[in-house]
Amino acid sequence: MTPTVQQGSLVVYQRGDAGIVRGDVAIVQVPGGLLVRRVIGLPGDRVTCCDAAGRVAVDGKALVESYLAPGVAPSQAPFAVTLGPGQMWVMADNRGIAADSRDWGPLPMSDIVGRAVGVYAAGRVTDLRTPETFVADGLAPADHRAPLPLALLGLTLIAIAAAIVQGAAGTITWAVRRRRRKRRQQAPPPAASQQTSW
Repeated sequence: MTPTVQQGSLVVYQRGDAGIVRGDVAIVQVPGGLLVRRVIGLPGDRVTCCDAAGRVAVDGKALVESYLAPGVAPSQAPFAVTLGPGQMWVMADNRGIAADSRDWGPLPMSDIVGRAVGVYAAGRVTDLRTPETFVADGLAPADHRAPLPLALLGLTLIAIAAAIVQGAAGTITWAVRRRRRKRRQQAPPPAASQQTSW
């Protein structure tokens, strides 16, 4: 999946196929194990290659696949498939050397293990967003899903704030109790009342 996922990178993913749209990077179960592939077509789509400009098209809308590895053609062999119910078409970003639906045919949507949301490499996380070509062609909605690092950062900050508040409340309670105990220990005993009889 280079250049999107470099060799040795860690892929962070959200389990399940909920919310998968065309253009998403998915972890898919294939014979032989798990692979990372891009979802090009969903149930009912007609996926073809190649048009006069050598591009892959979904329902007649040609894709401008800027995520492909440099110098790699969208496909070296022509294909045309109409996906049935529950089927998807997945392709690699480095198509000259990687196996994908061109080799296996359509895959069942149930083969999706999860949607890749980020790639961790060289000490930083890169969010994976829906490529603009799918949005521009009306094949996918604009990607307003929260970027993974921001979501994790938000949850971390909330957890830290809660821990600070809880720790401060505990410290204050302990200090107040200790002060009361000291005052009781330092206070002189009450004077004994004297009774005088006349």
